[in-house]
Amino acid sequence: MKRSDRRHLKENALATVLVSIENRFRGHGRALIFCGLVVLVGFVVIVKYLDLQNEKEFAGTQMLAEAMITATAPIVLLPDTSSADGSSALPPPASFQPGSYTSGERRAEVALQQFIETAESHPANRVGLVARYYAATTASSLGQREEAIQHYQMVIQSEGNGIYGEMAQLGMAAAQMHSGNYVEATEIFEASSKQVEWDIPVDGVLFELGKTYLLSGQSDQAQATFTRIITEFPESLFQIDAQAELDKLGSSENE
Repeated sequence: MKRSDRRHLKENALATVLVSIENRFRGHGRALIFCGLVVLVGFVVIVKYLDLQNEKEFAGTQMLAEAMITATAPIVLLPDTSSADGSSALPPPASFQPGSYTSGERRAEVALQQFIETAESHPANRVGLVARYYAATTASSLGQREEAIQHYQMVIQSEGNGIYGEMAQLGMAAAQMHSGNYVEATEIFEASSKQVEWDIPVDGVLFELGKTYLLSGQSDQAQATFTRIITEFPESLFQIDAQAELDKLGSSENE
């Protein structure tokens, strides 16, 4: 429905309320007229508030969509334009495509800024939460672990045990692992692996936990964790990877 149509409907609704109030309070004195005006003002405030909220939500959704488009935009590598003598020139205009990027890093940098702008512009609704989560994952992909952890923490504080809160905890654990903070990562992965009511696959969490044990030099714990995946989750997509890690551990012990 067009915005003009929505406004027209609201104006009709307001006119209906005006007529109703006028009929109800006609002939009942100033006190009732005053009460009617109070009700009317309250109604107008609510209508304008809802209209403003709808506009904000739409604007936020549009900003988030634009950021997602950027994050998935095509990457077009620049052609080699160097000549035989070793000199180089600008690539021909046809090599540039609107909406494309010449590197994944540049694309991620632009998307990150858009996600952050969306999150900060709409901190109190779902759009801002989702944008904050993707800001965290994008920052992590760029190697900006500390920034990623900060964004993940904000998602966790807002979402709690919701789906984005759950994914943010795992994302933060992964960022801690890649930063060399193995104790922090292990604690999060261990706690997450016990959350059976979560929508996140436990076998996937266990695999990340096993990798963290390996990186921290705890080979016995890593072996036990990968073995759990093999024995407790026979249909797991991580079966092959877990077995490969166990084979590596077995080979290293035999050397």
